Amino acid sequence: MEFMSALGSQEDAYRPSLFELVAQEKLRDLLQPAVQYVTAVKERENEALADPHTTRRRRFLIRLIKLFRKVYPYINALYHGSGLVYNVLYLFNKTKYHSPWLHLLGLQIKRMSMADYRAYYDKIDASQSKTAAWSSPLRMFSGVFGKFIEFLKPDPRGTKLPSSPNTCPLCMASPVNNPTALPSGFVFCYTCAYRYVEEHGRCPVSWIKVERGVEDLTKVYADGNL
Repeated sequence: MEFMSALGSQEDAYRPSLFELVAQEKLRDLLQPAVQYVTAVKERENEALADPHTTRRRRFLIRLIKLFRKVYPYINALYHGSGLVYNVLYLFNKTKYHSPWLHLLGLQIKRMSMADYRAYYDKIDASQSKTAAWSSPLRMFSGVFGKFIEFLKPDPRGTKLPSSPNTCPLCMASPVNNPTALPSGFVFCYTCAYRYVEEHGRCPVSWIKVERGVEDLTKVYADGNL
C-alpha cells in the first residue's frame, strides 16, 4: 500500500497521491442509491400512461423519466469508465489531472508548500494590521470619551446635586462661598471641598479619586476678580 500510495509522486513532492484524491470523491457514490430510489418511486407512473384521464403534460414527464432510466446506465458507465482511465494515467504520472472534469476546467490539485503557507499567513497578518491600525485610535478615543462621561455623570452613591445653580452640594450655601473646583469639574465651597477631600480623598458627587488630595483643589474666580 505504501508503494502504491507513493507511486508517481517522486517528481513532485506537492503532488497528492491517487488514493488521497479518490478518498475525497467517495461522496459521489451516494448518487446511485438516490437515483435508484427516485426511479423506484416513479415506477407507478407507468400505470398513469394507460389512464385516459392523464394530462399531456403528465404523460410527457412520465416519458421523460422512462428515457432517463434507459440512458442512465450508459451515462454512469461512461462517467466511471473515463474516471478509471484518468486514475490509471494519473497513477503512472501520465497526466496532471485525476479526473476528466478537472482536465476540462484546467484545475490541478496540489499540496500546499511552505511558500503557500507563508503567503497565506502574510495575507492574514496584513489584514490584522489594517484592522489594528483602525482599532487602536478607536479604542483610545473610546477610553477618553468614557472618562469624559465619568466626569460629567454623578455617582449614584455620591452627594445629590442641588436643583438650584450656584449652590454648594455639601453645605447647600447659595451662593457658593469662595468657589473651589475639583478635577471632576464640580464646584463647592472651599472649606467644604477641603475638608471632604482631606478626609475621603475623592469628589463627593462623582466619587472620582482626587490623586493629589487638597493640592488638586482649584479656586474659581469671576472675571472681575482676576
